[in-house]
Amino acid sequence: MQGRAIGELGGVLFSRILFLTLSAYKVTSWIFIVLCCVIWLPYLAIMACRVDRQSLQKWGFRKDNLISSFKLPTVAFILAVFIIFYWANLQAANHNTPLKFNWHLFVLLPLYPLYGLLQQFLIQSLVTRNVCYLLSAKYGNSYFLIIITIAISAIVFSLVVWYKS
Repeated sequence: MQGRAIGELGGVLFSRILFLTLSAYKVTSWIFIVLCCVIWLPYLAIMACRVDRQSLQKWGFRKDNLISSFKLPTVAFILAVFIIFYWANLQAANHNTPLKFNWHLFVLLPLYPLYGLLQQFLIQSLVTRNVCYLLSAKYGNSYFLIIITIAISAIVFSLVVWYKS
C-alpha cells in the first residue's frame, strides 16, 4: 500500500507539472483537461475493476447518497445555463449581432463536470488519503495527523488553482 500511495502522489505531481508545462507553452486548457481524463480515468477503471473492487468506495465514490447529492447541483446547473443563455441573447440583441457558438463549447460542456470530479478525486482521494496513510505510521490517529493532513491538502489545492494563466 505504501508504494501505491507514493505512486499516486507522484501521479498527482506529474499532472501538475504537465499543466504548468502546457501553460508555459500557451497550450489551451482543454487539451490539458482531455489529457487528464485520458490518463486518470483508465487508472480509476483498472483500480476499481481489477486491483481492488472496493477502491471506488474508499475514494468516496458511493452509490448510497449519489441521487441526493446531485439534486441541488443539478438544479443550480440548469438555472445557470438558462441565465447564461438569457444574458448571451440579451447581449447579442443589444449589439445587433447573432448569438454564435464555438465548436469547442460542445466539447468542453460535458468535459468540465468530469474534470471537476477528477480534480476532487485527485485532491481529496489521492492526496489527502495517501498523505494521511503515509503519516499515520509516524503520528498515529492523533489530532496533529488530522491538522497536518488538512494543511498539506489545502496547500496542494492552492497550488493547483494558483497558476491559471
